Amino acid sequence: MSVAAVERPVVRRRAHAPAPAPVSRGMVPRSNLVARLAGAADVPLSLLVAPAGYGKTTLLGEWGRSSRRPFAWVLATEADNDPSHFARSIAEALAAAGITKKNVAAKLPGAVAQPARSFVLAIDRAEALRSPGSMQLLRELIERLAPGSRIAVASRSEPQLGLGTLRAEGLLLELRATDLAMSVREASALVSAHGLALDREDLELLVHRTEGWPAALALAVLAALEERSPARALATFSGSDRFIGDYIEDELLGAFADADLAFLRRASVLDRLSGPTCDRVLERADSARMLKRLSRMNAMLIPLDRADDEFRCHRLFAQALQADLRHEDPGSEPGLHARASEWFAEHGDVERSIAHAAAAGDPDRAGELLWEQAADLLGWGRTAQVGRWLRSFGDAGVAGSPTLALTAAAQAFMAGERSLVEHWASLAGQGAVEPYAQLLRSAAGEDRVAQMGELAESAVSGMAEESPWLALGYFLQGVSSHLTGGREAARASLEEGARRAAASTPIIQALCLSQLALLASERRDGAAAESLAARAKAQVERSGTSEYPIAALVLAVSASVEAQLGRVEASKADAREAERLLSLVADFSAWYEAECRLALARAALRLGDSRQAQQLLEDTDAYLERASDAAVAVAWLKECRAQVNQSAATSAGRDWSLTTAELRVLQFLPTHLSFPEIAERLYVSSNTVKTHARAVYRKLDASSRGEAVLRAREAGLLDEASHTGVGHAALDALS
Repeated sequence: MSVAAVERPVVRRRAHAPAPAPVSRGMVPRSNLVARLAGAADVPLSLLVAPAGYGKTTLLGEWGRSSRRPFAWVLATEADNDPSHFARSIAEALAAAGITKKNVAAKLPGAVAQPARSFVLAIDRAEALRSPGSMQLLRELIERLAPGSRIAVASRSEPQLGLGTLRAEGLLLELRATDLAMSVREASALVSAHGLALDREDLELLVHRTEGWPAALALAVLAALEERSPARALATFSGSDRFIGDYIEDELLGAFADADLAFLRRASVLDRLSGPTCDRVLERADSARMLKRLSRMNAMLIPLDRADDEFRCHRLFAQALQADLRHEDPGSEPGLHARASEWFAEHGDVERSIAHAAAAGDPDRAGELLWEQAADLLGWGRTAQVGRWLRSFGDAGVAGSPTLALTAAAQAFMAGERSLVEHWASLAGQGAVEPYAQLLRSAAGEDRVAQMGELAESAVSGMAEESPWLALGYFLQGVSSHLTGGREAARASLEEGARRAAASTPIIQALCLSQLALLASERRDGAAAESLAARAKAQVERSGTSEYPIAALVLAVSASVEAQLGRVEASKADAREAERLLSLVADFSAWYEAECRLALARAALRLGDSRQAQQLLEDTDAYLERASDAAVAVAWLKECRAQVNQSAATSAGRDWSLTTAELRVLQFLPTHLSFPEIAERLYVSSNTVKTHARAVYRKLDASSRGEAVLRAREAGLLDEASHTGVGHAALDALS
């Protein structure tokens, strides 16, 4: 094989047509793809179909340079739509590569049936071939190709070669845009080759934005080289960048008829394209046919099913088209989005309806739609998405729409930001939204618990029976009843709130369950407290709301219950997370801040950390001064403080400093279990249990097991439920 046949392939092309691009031109080696092509030795046709910029020509060049067989190359042009001209182009390329003799164009199909040796014939830019005669010639070449020889066709659009039959018979290797897209590893190599550096997260974001489109990645690097902060430029690269915009205009848009381009521009406002959707939004009746035809042209339309019913535009292509739409027809975009919002609302896709209403600049419609879904979106951890929609209107736009302001207040509640709740709720105004505004104000800003309960009850009475916000109302009424001594009423309200919130607002259900766990702990029902606290914690984790600051109560109660059960490490982990979330709460309702700290103080006492408990109780004082009618919480504070004082007196001012292992053994000392039986439950040796028990006696200044239990109870390390025959199910769970 002649080296020249690979490095300088003979082609018939226009004088300005580019030669096969070398690997060094903004690309990285694609050895994995070359291996796929070279390895399919028994497949006569290799098809590379992708839009411009996916490295088809570069890949063929890599294959040619590494191939042990002669590699002939034809760059198709408009002239090759004449079958005779096409035959001459192929014959000259085969002869130049030493595969056939010259002047075999007239008997071309026969010439490839019995060559001197196997070869590869590459037909590049095959999208230029549209004539039936040239397509028929190419089909005949494929059909009569000698075993071991290959034809590789690279095209921007799908060639009419009877691919269905070839595919069914296993005679076709296909590489599409998804196969040719660059991986994060390849993108890293490309970025590094230009002396730039991105961390893994930024690389993944860049590949996501470009969808691995090689040309876009190369252009992103070039654009970044012009910026002061290349890393930030790469991470924010989009289809509106002039580099990619110019490329798309030069290489893609010019191939479309004006009518096709107008269709694509208007359709680009949609993230999912279907015939019925485009017909409604674009106000036409032939969208399904247009989409199918354009997808065959590889117009950067990605099919979302096998029936050619739904498509989406490549992200960068859509962004470039949208920029083009704003330039060419700036007045049409709001109407397109408005019709899209109506369409998706009619078909039950409320989130897309909201997004298009926001894009249409219609705050009233967006507000109504968003408020209808706010409980569900916020309750299931979608606060970031809600925030993006709200920010699209700016503060003035949100303030001008009662329902947008109400949604902003609800989002601020989830974040534990009292001032923002009060600000946005006050701007929501009166009328139909007033009960909801009142509820949110009382939830975040009312310190007097009796007044909070009354306001919540009044708000609930003004809401529709099916409103998901009723659950929050019942939660507040339950807390109010609990902290003012009405425990049975509290239980009923909290159970009703948990029931209503189960499906729509799991974060509210978790709060209800946590308050019920506190009630269970008060009545010494350890099993119920354990179950309720575990369900609450699982709910915030499952719903994606575990990062919400108002989830601090859930983690604080869980820490308290875990400590009561002797699960030291689990309690410490929950306490750390609760303290972190509580630090994010900004001047929230006084009862809430106090209750979280009291639960954490109880956990600290049970874990022998009286110093931490003392600090938490000092912080609680200020909150209960504001919520002075929370009589039950005041009693909790006095009880915890007495335990801290007793601990200090019993230990002569020293911290107990019990280790995790010692605390676990301590939980079993009130039972009738022997040391060997305790050892079985803890999966340790009997000698280990004896060693830890003796350390407990020494640290508590006790001379017997009974005296150690008594001193532990006085210090708050154990409660009255921790005695023989009580709480055995919970204690057994320690093993």
